[in-house]
Amino acid sequence: MGIDVEDLQKRVNVIQARVADAQLKDSLKGINNDVRALAQERDDERNRLQTTVNQNLATITQLQVSAANLQQTNADQLKTIADLKKRLETTAPAVSSATPLSLANSFKSVIDTIQTQARQTPGVATTIKSMDLEVKGLVQVQADKSTLLVMPTPGSSIDPNSLSTLRVSFAAVPVAAAAADLGTKGPSIIGGPESIPSSRRASAAAKKKRTATSKRRRAGTK
Repeated sequence: MGIDVEDLQKRVNVIQARVADAQLKDSLKGINNDVRALAQERDDERNRLQTTVNQNLATITQLQVSAANLQQTNADQLKTIADLKKRLETTAPAVSSATPLSLANSFKSVIDTIQTQARQTPGVATTIKSMDLEVKGLVQVQADKSTLLVMPTPGSSIDPNSLSTLRVSFAAVPVAAAAADLGTKGPSIIGGPESIPSSRRASAAAKKKRTATSKRRRAGTK
């Protein structure tokens, strides 16, 4: 049970009024002042404690609001994750597959396009001299005995050791010029007269004519 400071002060005042001794009165007055100071300190401490309690209650309220918001955010995220998982389960990933020949032809067409552009470029042009291609995938043999190379999709869990490797090397090689570029009438046996360009045939005919004319002149002189 706490001490009633005000009641204690009243009692000290009553005793102080009844006492005739001056020294005792001074002592009672000092005790009364000490009691009053103690009461003030107690009130100040109580006020400080009450302020701290109020601040702690406000902090607890803020933490409770933050916790409720975090719980709501967590619930929303769990719902979003569940929806995404459901979509992934219902959506089948697109499988990419191709035959080794189609893969090689695809990259061959890339090289052909680059070389065609290089031939059409005036001055110094740049082209691909060689290219090495390496593709990893699962090999599948179809019912018609054709072979498919199935490429793994992003996010698929596949053991890398189960993948086969297709290596293709491309290199630039010279090709025979077309018949139109040689100035011939059309395809013919190599070494035949039609395989000789028209300009060379005309030059040979003129030379042969000059030789014949020279022979006739020498014969007439004799």
